[in-house]
Amino acid sequence: MRWVLIGGFSFLLGGCISPEGIAPHAHLTPLSELSLAAPLTTATAAAKPAGAWWQDWHDPALNQLIHDALAHNPSLAQARARLAEAMGQAQVAGAPLAPQAEASLQTGLAHWSENQFFPPPFGGSTTWNNGLNFSLRYSLDLWGKNRAQAQGAIDQTRVAANQADAAALALSQAVAHEYLRLVAIRATLALEQTRAGIAQQITAIERARLARGLSNDDALLAAEQAEQAIQARLVQGRTEADLAEQRLAVLTGVGTALRQPLPEHTALLRTPWAMPASVPAAWVAARPDVTARRWQVAAAAEGITVARAGFYPNIDLTAYLGGLAASNSFLAFLQPGSINLGITPALTLPLFDGGVLRGTLAARSAAYDAAVADYNDSLLTALAQTSAALTALKHGAEQHALAEHTETLAERALAQAQARYRAGLSNALPVLAAEDHLAAVQQTALAVNSHGLDALVALYTAVGGALPTDAGATP
Repeated sequence: MRWVLIGGFSFLLGGCISPEGIAPHAHLTPLSELSLAAPLTTATAAAKPAGAWWQDWHDPALNQLIHDALAHNPSLAQARARLAEAMGQAQVAGAPLAPQAEASLQTGLAHWSENQFFPPPFGGSTTWNNGLNFSLRYSLDLWGKNRAQAQGAIDQTRVAANQADAAALALSQAVAHEYLRLVAIRATLALEQTRAGIAQQITAIERARLARGLSNDDALLAAEQAEQAIQARLVQGRTEADLAEQRLAVLTGVGTALRQPLPEHTALLRTPWAMPASVPAAWVAARPDVTARRWQVAAAAEGITVARAGFYPNIDLTAYLGGLAASNSFLAFLQPGSINLGITPALTLPLFDGGVLRGTLAARSAAYDAAVADYNDSLLTALAQTSAALTALKHGAEQHALAEHTETLAERALAQAQARYRAGLSNALPVLAAEDHLAAVQQTALAVNSHGLDALVALYTAVGGALPTDAGATP
């Protein structure tokens, strides 16, 4: 009997549809095979620092904005809902791994035909037709199909969880970017207002000089045009500030206007920033959106296992126990003589399906190749974003040094103009021109520092929300 069973099983396996020749071809790209620009490194690094990166700047307004965004932004709520949905689907996918039990009860009156199965006196009579049944089903899962389905669903929950984390990271970056933009606009407006006052003084002096015959119309016209240009920039700056506030309101999920007014002045733009000496590429590879792609590859691999398992026979076991009775006694189905029980193993064997199984396996293999390509692309994109942020920080440091030197020279020029004015060697116009030049140079320095902080935000998010504590060249 043993050899008969072995031979029969071998025959069944031999009769199955073959998956031969169908397999995925793509491979995950390891970091060691990629060319990385400094300071990106593949060297082993300590665990990545955790926490809310924006809190390192100790800016209460920024902290509150990002807190509100993480709590109320609709896009982030969608990502969290998709995670909850994936968790429910994983629970459904894992159900076949456990035995399935059911209980059913039916009761009713039936009039039996005299001309079909039962002769009189049962035929032609009306009786109770009641039944109670308990059933237990279990799949042996010989080839791991159910296990692969359950694991694939778990992998999809990890995909959704990392996508939710990636959405939160991108949202915090967007809020920080808009906040930095708003802070820079307001600081620039303050300097622009200073330049407007200087321009008004210059215009008044030129008008007075023209009235005394000490100047001409061209000088006055140039002063008035400069004053109007500053007023136009003030209007444009206020518009940009209002739009930035509206974008922040939308990002935080509170509408089109912020609930609480933001402070007019902040020390954030004076926060020192530095370029790290090294950035572990492994941190970039562990970024939530990249990790989501990696789990998508794992889920696709389980899909191939599910598709391959369909090529082979499987056995499902069903056992049932109950009572059936059709009699005038309502409770007759509970009597010992009404017991109905059995065990029914069921064997499924694919022999010919018109190409469904091979087509499914080919599709799953292609889906795996696509998932690997998506992962490799996301890894390269993340590394490119990190490299771009590092490059921006490097050149930002150079620009910052130039801006500081230019500001020093402008301050010296102002001091010299003031000294000449006090000595009676010149009128007030050179002093006002030097003050305006200094304000313009300070505006440039503000823009440089704003861009540097924005590049730092991009670097924070490019490596998944943290930076090493060691710093390289500071601006």
